[in-house]
Parts: sequence; structure tokens; C-alpha cells
Amino acid sequence: MCKLKIFSLTIGFFLCNALIANAQSTITLRSGEVLRVIINYSTDEKVCYSLVDDSTHQQYILDKSEILQINDKLFRSTGLPIDDKTNLVTFTKVTEVDSLSAKQLYNFAKEWMSNEQLFNIDAGTKGMATMEFVVGVSRANFSVIDNLYRVKDVITYKDDEAYKLTGGFSMRYFGGSLGCVRVVYIVGDIKLQFKDEKYKVEATNMSYAHYNQVTGKEIQFNVMSDKGDCASKNPIESLLYCQQCKNEKEKLYKFLSEEIEGLFTSWNKFIKIKRTENIDW
Repeated sequence: MCKLKIFSLTIGFFLCNALIANAQSTITLRSGEVLRVIINYSTDEKVCYSLVDDSTHQQYILDKSEILQINDKLFRSTGLPIDDKTNLVTFTKVTEVDSLSAKQLYNFAKEWMSNEQLFNIDAGTKGMATMEFVVGVSRANFSVIDNLYRVKDVITYKDDEAYKLTGGFSMRYFGGSLGCVRVVYIVGDIKLQFKDEKYKVEATNMSYAHYNQVTGKEIQFNVMSDKGDCASKNPIESLLYCQQCKNEKEKLYKFLSEEIEGLFTSWNKFIKIKRTENIDW
């Protein structure tokens, strides 16, 4: 276990209790040790906490460089689903389907995932027209960036014996012309597993990149330096800890949830179509 540093300064003790009181969490250290803690304060570089089982409520500070994962109520407050084992944002759906074997479902999924358009989701360019008029920004400015994140070959892994598939997806979200959240790209994995008359689909391993819609350059979320939880690029889980842009990020999370649900619905509809096509007349 890494050496814990006692947070003893009077001003520090006040700050340590000021912002995120009683957020019960588990912290997984890079050494593999798991701590049950109450997080009192978190910055881009430090976490201030006390141990759940310590009746003295001694305060400690830990560098985030020593932490592998944090699972706490900050995640829950976003409304995004968090996997308890991986601590990753993970959308999961398990569905039973009558009279279809694992092999049939697996083959249907490979065909469904051949449509790359489904896996490149664009929120549109609402608000972009205003910026074109004011500063001469055109949609073409983002064509190169779009191409960086575009999924061209959806399937990245397949197991013909275990009936498992992994593919990629990409989303582009336009937050606004003048707000805290501008243009956000989200990429991640979609995983499918099949058994006879049942399938499991997951969307996970997501990361984001944030761009200024005027310059087309990467930009952090309303902080001075491009590092920490509010940096221009990070796993999506880091963004949940960023204390900036709360209301606008909620809209982003809503968009993410709706589009993932739409992707899952598309797969379910595809199964119904293929089932109809395969009826033996």
C-alpha cells in the first residue's frame, strides 16, 4: 500500500470537508489494494478522504497518480450506468429470443455490424449555422476531425466458437456555440455475446475528445490547463469527476444514453427482420 499522507493543516482540513462530504467510495490503488473510504474533496490531482472503518475520521490525501479506479456516488449522480466490477460506464442489455440458436444470432449480428453508418452517430450541426454567419466557420472545417474518429470497419474482434463479437462506435455531439461544452466526440466498444435463445449486448470502454467549434482545436472544459479530469481528452469516467459544466454535461450524458439505447433498439429490430426473412414458407 502506498504511504498515506495526513492532511493536517487547518486551512487544508477545512477544504477537505467542504465540497463532497460523505461520498462513500472504493478506491483501487495501482498496487491492487482496495480501500473503503469517504471522499471529502477531489481535485484534478488529489483526493482527500477518510477510511470508512476509522472512528477517528482521520483525513488523508492521495495523489491520483497512485489510483487505478474510483467508484463512488459522483458516478451515480450522473445517471450513467457504472459496472461494479470494472468501474467503467457500461450500458448492458440481456434479452431472450425464442427459437434462435447462438450461431444464428451470431451470424445476424455480423450482418448488422456490417452497416458502418449505424455506428457513426452524429447529433447534427445545430447552432453551427450561427457561427458560420458570425466568424465564417463552415461544416467542412470538421471533416478531417470527423475522419479521425469515424468507425470504418466496425467489427474489431470475433470468436466463431464462443459466439462473441466486439465492434467500435463513434458519436459526435454539438453542445453549443458559446457554452462550456462545444463539440465532443465519444468512441467506445460494443460487445455482443450469444447463447441459444439469448444475447447480451454492452457498450463500454468509452473515451471522449472535446474541440472548440471555431478553431477546430482540442480544448479543456473551462479550466486553465489541459490536464486532469477536465482535460480535452480522457476516458469518459474522468469527465464524471470534472467539476465544470455540470448542466451542459447532463445534456451530453442524456444524448449518450439515448443514442446507446437507440443502437441497442436497432439490433433488436434487426433480429425481428431477419427472423421474418428466414421463415420457411
